[in-house]
Formats: sequence, C-alpha cells, structure tokens
Amino acid sequence: MKSYISFLAILIATSSCSFMGDNGSLDGPGPIIGDGTSTAGSTLLSGTQSTSITLTNNNPDPTLPDYCIEGNYNISASVIIEPGVIICMKENARITVNSSGSLNATGTAASPITIRGISPIAGYWGSLVFSGSNSTSNNLVHVNISDGGSNSSWDAIVYGYSSGRVYMDNCNITRSSSNGVFIYSSSFNLVGLSNTTISSCQQAPLLIQANHIGSLSESITGAGNGTNNIIVDNATVTNDATWKKTGIPYFFTGTTTLSADIIINPGAQFIMKSTARITVNSSGSLNAIGTPSSMIRFTGENNIAGSWQGIVFSGSNNPSNIMRYCEVSYGGNNSSWNALIYLYSSSQFTLGNSSIHDSQTWGLMNYNSSNTFTDEGTNTFYNNASGNIGT
Repeated sequence: MKSYISFLAILIATSSCSFMGDNGSLDGPGPIIGDGTSTAGSTLLSGTQSTSITLTNNNPDPTLPDYCIEGNYNISASVIIEPGVIICMKENARITVNSSGSLNATGTAASPITIRGISPIAGYWGSLVFSGSNSTSNNLVHVNISDGGSNSSWDAIVYGYSSGRVYMDNCNITRSSSNGVFIYSSSFNLVGLSNTTISSCQQAPLLIQANHIGSLSESITGAGNGTNNIIVDNATVTNDATWKKTGIPYFFTGTTTLSADIIINPGAQFIMKSTARITVNSSGSLNAIGTPSSMIRFTGENNIAGSWQGIVFSGSNNPSNIMRYCEVSYGGNNSSWNALIYLYSSSQFTLGNSSIHDSQTWGLMNYNSSNTFTDEGTNTFYNNASGNIGT
C-alpha cells in the first residue's frame, strides 16, 4: 500500500500541465507529458486560437516552460508573447499564424523568449509558419528558437508563406533538421532580418527569394549548417534595394531579373549555381562599387570556367550601371549570352578596377554598337577562352 501511495503522489506531481482553451481560460488538467523533460507548471496550447491572448511568464520555476504546444496550434487572433516566456513544443507540433491572426513575440536582451522542443533534438517538432498573415504585429525580437524543422512541407524552423509578413531581430535559430528560415513566397514581406545567428541546421541557414535580399542586414551569421550560404531562388526584383555584405555568402540558383535599382555594398560575396544569371533589364540598374580591401565577388560554385552563366545588361541605359573593385569569374556557360558580362540593346555600363577571368567564352561582350561602354582602363582580364572583350 505504501508503494502505491508513493506512485500516486508522483503521478499527481507530474500531471501539472493545465489546458488553455480557445477562450484563453484554464479548462482543467492537461495530459501527462512523458518525454523525459519536466514541464511542471506549464499550460497546454492546442487547436485554434480565435480570441486574443497574451502569454505571460507565469511558471514559478523560471527554468521550466510556461506553455507546451501539442499538435497544430492555429493562431487566428492576436497572440502576444511577453519577455522571458518559455514555450516547449511536443513532438511534431507546429505553430501556424493564419491570415486573421498575428504573433508578436518581443523579448529583451535580458529576458529573451524561448521556443524549443521538449527534447533538444533537431527535427523534434515542426515549424513556426506565417501563412498569409500580413499583420504589422508579426515580430520575432530577442527570440531563441530550436529543435524544429521536421515537416517536409514547411521545411524550416521559421517559414514564410503566401502574402504574409514578419520582422526578425536578435534571434538565435539552431538545430533544424531542414532549413533555419525559409521565405517561400516572393509576395511575402520580410520587413527585416538583423542581428541574427542561424546555426546547426542540416540544410541552409536561410532560403529566400531575390527580392528579399534588401531586407537583410550585415549582422547575419551562420555556422555548422549543411551549407553556410544564403540560398537565393530566382525571382524578379521590382523594388529598389541595397544588397549588403552579410556574414555568410549569397548562393544564386537561377535567373534573377533586376527591374529596379540595386546597389551592392563593398565586400558582398555571390556564389552562382550553373543555372544562375543576373539580368538587368530596361527598368533596372546594377551599381556594385567595392573597395581595394573589400571587393565584391561573383563566382561559380566550382573554380572551373563555365560554372555559371553571367551578368547581362539588356536594354538598361542607366548611368548607375557601374562595377568597380569587382571580381567576376568562372562563368560564361550560356551560348546566347556568351560572356561573363554581356551588354545588349542600348545598355550603358562602366567598369573599373575589376578582375574578369576564367570565362568559358568571352570576358565581356559589347554586342551592340548602340551600347555605351566605358572601360576605365584599370581592369584585369585573363583566362577567358574566347577573348577578353568582344564586339
């Protein structure tokens, strides 16, 4: 009998998760969490949140989670997470912020918000998905998020989908079984991503569309990921932007078309897949001015001539088309745009203090007599199979 009473006391002590219903009230005891990590004193969240709620730092033990999420927690109202709150995710759980909902998770440097798996294992839970929620309240500031990425459809810890919106600052994202942050849709508004470290993700730290590059700050770092590059999918860039040097290089996968004015800051690094090309059309411009100690580089993923296509100016008669202190190398594999830099259809372009080398075809092709090409005479061309400058 004594052993039975002891067992009953342990069972009661470990059954201290309470369940929070849709109206934000406590609806009685929740299930026992038997995953080996204590969740004593936490409140269980699940189902659809259709009324506004503020999640508070309410666990008397500051080392234990305040809330546990089970299944898919659908946010269809305003949810605010206060500084210091710890949320643990049950296995394969997910948070989805729908079009009628918002999530404002704003911590502080002294009291960050934590969202983690019950077990500290990559892929233990799914994703935090912003799906069509365009609310200005969608903020992730001073938030540590770990142990997710298990869902093959939402293959990142933080996933941006449809015409949604989010601002991220001072976040630490780690231990994903897929990507760290994946902004899937070109229409998604990544307001900003700054002062953020993404590490130990089995795929990429960050996967975005080309029109999101301007939202990134220089203070993005990554380490220990499957690839330590920012993966950039092909897209048409329609808003003026400055592309900054980040702590990890950009990796372009396809054709990026510039229909806006793009400035590239010194030191930015671009690695190009074999199918990658940058095309500057009549409504766009490319201004890439590095420095002697901080050159801008465009190169292939392999140090082999023809590893990518090139940079094409097609009808861009803009005096801002300037490349200085740039290195463009190991490309030229497109038979139509057969150069590392190709000028076409009344384009205007200035090149100075740059190195153009190891092209499978031409270094630079000035195809039309209607182009305006200014060679400032301080450039270096070498190892270009068809020649340095063609006409």
